[in-house]
Amino acid sequence: ATQLVANAESTMALQSPPMTLQLQPRTRRTAATTYALFVVFGVGSWVTVNAMFTELPLLVATAPEGWRLASVLALTVQFANVGPLAFYVARRWALHRYPETGDAIVAAVTTYVVMALGALAMGALVFCWDATWMFGGTEHSAPLIALTFLAAFADCTSSLVFWRFAGGFRPLFVSALAAGEGTSGVVSSALAWLQNASNEQPRFSPSVYFALLAGVMLCSLAAFHALRCAPFALAERMAPSSDQPSADADDRPLAGAPPAMVGAGCDGDLYAALCGKASAGVGGAPGESAAARPLHSASALGIEADMVGQVSTGDVVRCESGAGNSRTSSVRCLSREAIWLLMLQAWLNVLQNGVAVSCLSLAAQPYGRGAYQVAQTVSLFVDPLAAALGFRLRAGAWVLLPVALAVTATHGYILALSLVSVTPPLTVPEGSGFGAGAQLLVLVVAVGRALTAYSKMRVNVLLQEGAHEDGEYRLMVSGVAIQTGAFAGSLVMYLLINHTALFRGGS
Repeated sequence: ATQLVANAESTMALQSPPMTLQLQPRTRRTAATTYALFVVFGVGSWVTVNAMFTELPLLVATAPEGWRLASVLALTVQFANVGPLAFYVARRWALHRYPETGDAIVAAVTTYVVMALGALAMGALVFCWDATWMFGGTEHSAPLIALTFLAAFADCTSSLVFWRFAGGFRPLFVSALAAGEGTSGVVSSALAWLQNASNEQPRFSPSVYFALLAGVMLCSLAAFHALRCAPFALAERMAPSSDQPSADADDRPLAGAPPAMVGAGCDGDLYAALCGKASAGVGGAPGESAAARPLHSASALGIEADMVGQVSTGDVVRCESGAGNSRTSSVRCLSREAIWLLMLQAWLNVLQNGVAVSCLSLAAQPYGRGAYQVAQTVSLFVDPLAAALGFRLRAGAWVLLPVALAVTATHGYILALSLVSVTPPLTVPEGSGFGAGAQLLVLVVAVGRALTAYSKMRVNVLLQEGAHEDGEYRLMVSGVAIQTGAFAGSLVMYLLINHTALFRGGS
C-alpha cells in the first residue's frame, strides 16, 4: 500500500508541472535593465498631456480659443482627476469584496487600462485634432478638449498606480520612475523639434505626431508588462523589514514570495493573490498560503502587529485604518515629517501644473512664438536629468524648504510676465531674433523645472525610506498630493486668466 501511494504521488507530480520561475540573482546588468524598463514605463505617465502643450504652437493656429487654449487644456487635465477617484472607489470595493486579493488585482488591471486609454486617445487625435463644434453660437475645439480629457484621465490615474508599483522596488527604481516621468516631456519635445512645430510650415502634420505618441504609449505598456513578469525585474523587488529601506539594500529578496520562486506571468503580489501557492514565505507559517494573508497586513509582511503604524521618526500624528479582514487589520500612520513632505509635493504641483502650464504661453508672448517653444522644450529636457542625477544628492526633508522657496521665486517670475500690468524686460523689435529677454525667460523656466523635478523625486524617495513596511501606500498618498495640488493650481489659474482682465489676451 505504501508503494502504491508513493507511485500515485510520483505520477501526480509528473502530470502537474510547477507554475514557477527561478529568480535570477541581482547583478549590475539586471539592475541596469530594470532601471531602463522603469524609465520607459515612466514615459507613459505624462507623455500624452505633455504632448498637448508641446504641440500648442500648431494647435492654436486652427483652434478658435487661440493662445487661451493653454489654460483651457490645463483645467481639462485637472478635471480628469475623476480618474484617481474612480480608482479609489474601485479599490475600496475590491478590498471589501476580496480582502486578500482585491488591492493587487485592481492596481494591476488599472495600470493596463490607463495606458491603453492613453494610446487610444492619441490614436483618435490622428483623425480629429483640428475638428471644431458649435456650442451656443460659439465655435470650440470640442474633440481636441474631449480627447485631452481622456488622455489626462489616464495620466492623472497613473500618478497613483505607477508610484504605488514602484514602491515595491528599491529606492533606486523610484528615481528611475521619476526620470521616466520627466523623460515623457523629452519624448514629446524631441518629436516637436523634429516636426519643427514652432514654424508655420512643419515637417509633418500633427496627425503624424499623435500617431507616433500612440506608439510610445504601447512601448510603455510593454515595459510595464516586462517589469511584472520578467524574473530579473522581480528579483529587484524590495522585501520590507523593520529597518529603514536603503538605496544600497541589494541583497534583499523578493517581497511576498518564496525566495526561489515566483508565479509565471505575474508579479510577486499578484502571484500571491491569484495563484495562492503554498509556501513558508515571509511572515507566514510553514505551508500557509500567501493568498491567505492580506497583502499589506502585518502578518503578510513579516512584522509583528505592535510594529504596524510605527515610523522611523517616532512622532506619529496622523493615522488611517488600513484594509483588514478577520485575521488581521492594520493602522497606517504618518509622521510630521511625512505630512510636511506631502504638503510640499502638493505645493510643487500647484506651481508646475498650475502656474507654469497656464502662464508660460502668455509670459512668452512678448518675445515671440519661438520663445515659448524653446522654453517648453528646454524645461522638459532638464526634468529627467534633474530627477536621475539628483538621486545622488541626498537632501533631507527640511533641507528641501529653501529649494521650494527658489522654485516659488522662479514661477513667480513667470506669473508676473503673464500679467498685463507688467512690462516685459529686455524685449527686442519683432524679427530681430532671440533677444536677451527671451533668453532670461528660458533660463528661469529651466532652473525652476530642474529644482521642481529634483524636489518631487526626493520627496518620494524620503517617503519610501521613512516607511517600515508600506512604501507602496505612502507613494500612493504622494500621488494623491500630486493630483490635488495640480487640480487646485490649474483651477485657480483658469479662473484668473479667463474671467479677469489681469492677464494678457490670447489673441
